[in-house]
Amino acid sequence: MKYENLSKQIIKAVGGKNNIISVVHCATRLRFTLKDESKANDEEVKAIKEVLSLVKKGGQYQLVIGNNVDLVYNDLVKIANINPKPDKNEKDDRSVFDKIIGSITGSIAPVIPLLAGCGMGKVLLLVLTMLGVLAKESQTYIILNFIFDTGFYFMPGFVGFSAAKIFGANQYLGAFLGLVTVHPDWVSLVSAEKPVEFLGIGVSLVKYSSTLVPAILSVWIMSYIERFAKKIVPDIVNEHTISAHHFQINPAYHLK
Repeated sequence: MKYENLSKQIIKAVGGKNNIISVVHCATRLRFTLKDESKANDEEVKAIKEVLSLVKKGGQYQLVIGNNVDLVYNDLVKIANINPKPDKNEKDDRSVFDKIIGSITGSIAPVIPLLAGCGMGKVLLLVLTMLGVLAKESQTYIILNFIFDTGFYFMPGFVGFSAAKIFGANQYLGAFLGLVTVHPDWVSLVSAEKPVEFLGIGVSLVKYSSTLVPAILSVWIMSYIERFAKKIVPDIVNEHTISAHHFQINPAYHLK
């Protein structure tokens, strides 16, 4: 591993792997949630050559690494053997405010590189049109524009996926919840501006594309529903007990 030595230095400086509850990364930072922040050695962290700066904010212990933060992160989680799902048995002594801020930043941080890339793409299109290289009516512009818009339009799905990791829920269910809010049929109902009811109850017509908070709140609620469902659903359909012998492919069914 290219960043093995750096990862070991960081793990030691933040108080050892047993002091790490979770870690995520954004475009330039490693964002740690620590059991006891007092066990982390700030001076030792700052002395690490590759660590550009240290930021303590929102209940997170943040190390600014730079553009190669994703590579450092990959090596670090392997060395520290960090479970992507938080351990529900671990005691979290953070304040309610810090927990809320930590959940929001942890859900958004992994999506930042995607949004940054799409934003740069939109800026590039703007420059090209201003220079007369591309016309807004051209098919090339239209295709590039909707490609770069995708990151923002489907933001609820991306945020739902990362939020599920923070709340210890199924990430694909998290993405599903986020994408439901940008389904074309729902978008059509909102655009029509006509009263909509579900089981006799009025539904607020809200446009959710490019939003963050609704997806995070929905996944947070879903995480509790999922835990309850796992307690009452038979083990045979529980995702953690499904094994290969439950899904055997019959050789008689094959493409001809």
